[in-house]
Amino acid sequence: MKNKFSYNKLLFILIVFLIFSCSDSHEDEEEPPTAPVLTIVEPTDGSSFAPGEGITITISAEAQTDIQYVKFYVQDEVKEHLETPPFYYIWDTGDEPEGTCIIKVVVCDQNELQSTQSVTIYIAKPRYTVSFSGVVKSRQNGENLSGINIMLEQNQVSSGTGGEYSIGGQLTEGSYALRVEATNSCMGTNYGFDLTEDATKTTDLYLYQKPASVNKKGISFIKGVSMFDAGPWMGQDLFPDVFSSTFDELSAMNSNLITVFDPVFVTVAGTDTVKMSTTANTEYEWDMLSLSQYETLTDLASQKGLNFMYWFGVWPQEEEQLSGKSFNSIVFEGEVLSDAFWDDWFAEYSRILVDYAKIAESKNVPYISLGHGLNYATSPSQFSSEDLHNTLWTKLIGDLREFYSGDIVYFGTNRPFSAQNYEGGTEVEYYEDGGYNETFKNLFDAFGIIISNITTTEDPTVAQLKSAVTDIFSRYENFEKPIILWVWSPSVDGSANRYGHLEPVLDVNTVSSNFEVNFYEQADVYEGIMEAVNETDLDILGIISHGYMYFDQFEKYEPRNMNTAFNKAASVRNKPAEEILKFWFGNM
Repeated sequence: MKNKFSYNKLLFILIVFLIFSCSDSHEDEEEPPTAPVLTIVEPTDGSSFAPGEGITITISAEAQTDIQYVKFYVQDEVKEHLETPPFYYIWDTGDEPEGTCIIKVVVCDQNELQSTQSVTIYIAKPRYTVSFSGVVKSRQNGENLSGINIMLEQNQVSSGTGGEYSIGGQLTEGSYALRVEATNSCMGTNYGFDLTEDATKTTDLYLYQKPASVNKKGISFIKGVSMFDAGPWMGQDLFPDVFSSTFDELSAMNSNLITVFDPVFVTVAGTDTVKMSTTANTEYEWDMLSLSQYETLTDLASQKGLNFMYWFGVWPQEEEQLSGKSFNSIVFEGEVLSDAFWDDWFAEYSRILVDYAKIAESKNVPYISLGHGLNYATSPSQFSSEDLHNTLWTKLIGDLREFYSGDIVYFGTNRPFSAQNYEGGTEVEYYEDGGYNETFKNLFDAFGIIISNITTTEDPTVAQLKSAVTDIFSRYENFEKPIILWVWSPSVDGSANRYGHLEPVLDVNTVSSNFEVNFYEQADVYEGIMEAVNETDLDILGIISHGYMYFDQFEKYEPRNMNTAFNKAASVRNKPAEEILKFWFGNM
């Protein structure tokens, strides 16, 4: 019995020893390292941001060892790699398209252990509610028009029995238009607006009645636009994209010609000398379109089925003054200028024009135009003799015709009465053609006139505007040269009574407050002009609408209120006048 007890006791001791031995072994083992704990603090999953908005990606990361690096991904593309704190990244969404976007962060510690977390965000423009209501009417007789289809983006309604309509939708910030369908008896219309916030608008919509008959002017009739409601020094800022986007729109307007007034700069002026350049602009930060750019644009226009008109005046600026007088002072004082001055003037102008004439000929450009701002050079009274005037102009045009076989046009000034311009100054009554002699007239294939400040009648009807334009035409019954009309008409109250234009390139935030938007007075001007052209026996070669351009922002001019400027400018885009031109251009 004694031995049995001893063995049992020994067995018990052994078991206890083994148990405690195993327990000590586990206690001595090290815990395996764990991956960092990562949280994306901002942005939160499911949040939304506007395109172009900066997004700050912040994280919380805890690791058993030092963090080796943090990587920030957007759509699986590494945007930032950081090895030292603070660990955050500001992502400029830039041109990121609207839609779903995945942001991923990877944290790696010194043990090469990683943690990954992702959030899904949405890039989307904020949406605003807009509502329009009013009555659809005839602009000519005020009759309410029922059954007229009105579109706002994808939404469509028809006007009721009394012409009433109501339409709305949720839209992102931007430029839009109410679009009204044409009928058998009425032209369609666009009514453009800019949306920056929720808006409820009461707006009557007017349609213009179609004429009983339209004269077919033929395929050669110019149905044109001049780009920019300001000087073309914007061209370098906008080349080539804005030209392309505008060219695309012109086919829908039934246009067949594009032009850009591209002035030659006076760089040196003195009583006995003058120098010119297209690349020495001192007033703005960049120059005119270059020869190679003209080649590119002419080819692009041709691909879109558009002719190009090259157009060059001479632009005074703050040039070097050799005689203590600016160019404006020298040429507008009314004094007879020296022969040496005119010799230099014509030599410089010819030198520049010939370069462009060669390009125009190689590209089959049908028109080169001079003028607008050259009235001091077209009157023989500014020269020591009429013979000198005739000789210099004859040589200039001869220099062009040596290299160019198309038509050469001269555009002059036509102001039937004194009128206020957009800056509040007054433009005097002036007809430049009163100074032309027969030699000068015979040098050109056609002449252009600016149609602006048409009547002194306030709030004129279309019939009154048509009559006023017909009176202007009567001045040219014996002119014996084809006429091209260049229409300047801002979309503001007093459009028919005002000379000039509201230039969106300028800082118009102050002066534009002097004007109220009035799309329909601008449209009345165009309708009156088109009806007068439709019925006249005058040899009208074509019509050019001033300021047409499909673009909103000018990088070198920010910040400017460009939308306000375009709403009041001469451009007819997305306005009732655009549909008037579309109708007439499509039927002439």
